[in-house]
Amino acid sequence: MPRIGLAPIATLRYWSAKRLALLIGFLLTIIGSLGTQLVVAPYENASSALELRAKDLSAKIDTVKNAQAQYILFQQQGALIFAMSAAGVSAGATNGPQIISQLFQLNMLDRTEAIQTIIGSLALDRQLDYRTTFDRYKNLVDAARKDISLATYTAVDDQEKELSHQATEEIGRFQGVLTQVQQLKSQADASADRSKLLLLVAMALGATFLLAANLISTRDTKMDQAARGLPPPSAASDGRVTELSTAAYLIEVALNQARAIGGGKPDA
Repeated sequence: MPRIGLAPIATLRYWSAKRLALLIGFLLTIIGSLGTQLVVAPYENASSALELRAKDLSAKIDTVKNAQAQYILFQQQGALIFAMSAAGVSAGATNGPQIISQLFQLNMLDRTEAIQTIIGSLALDRQLDYRTTFDRYKNLVDAARKDISLATYTAVDDQEKELSHQATEEIGRFQGVLTQVQQLKSQADASADRSKLLLLVAMALGATFLLAANLISTRDTKMDQAARGLPPPSAASDGRVTELSTAAYLIEVALNQARAIGGGKPDA
């Protein structure tokens, strides 16, 4: 039975310097080309998703802050109107009490809009039930609009302060999550940039090895011609030797850059 030998490609003798350079150059070029989709793209997709999440959180924070600012403004106006009503500032005027009552009712409506936004944000964050909370608050507001008294005004004010306090806590939670999201985005961006640099180095190394293989082939042709006693190559061909040295230098530079990007120290 005939003995089956190894294929030439599986022997060490087959892998000359030129073939090794061709293989390494080809593999590095393929890695650099496919790595953009396989390595860089996932980091960039994650960064885009995190950026959208950060924008959403920022929008929620701004919405709650604006609602709180409106509430504080209307609450101060309401306190002033109630104080005027309690002190009887317009009691001497014929329609003074009616004007104060109308101003107070309008103020309550303005405050309701701001508090409604806060309740909606808290409900979206699953901190309370929107319908139950808003209906309870609306009943307090309706009672205060019908009867301007210390008891009805205090009931509305206490409910609003409680909701505003919950909104402040919600802003703190949003800001904590926003900070984490921004940190994750920064890490994803840094990983993407690092991967891009490594892939560029891989492609540069691949091109350099392919150039070296071409120059080695030229050198072998020159030596073969000399062995056959053929005329020496032209001066342009002699320049290939210098090009070969340049290729070796480029390989060394690319390797040093790869070590630097990978965290190692480049060779001196």
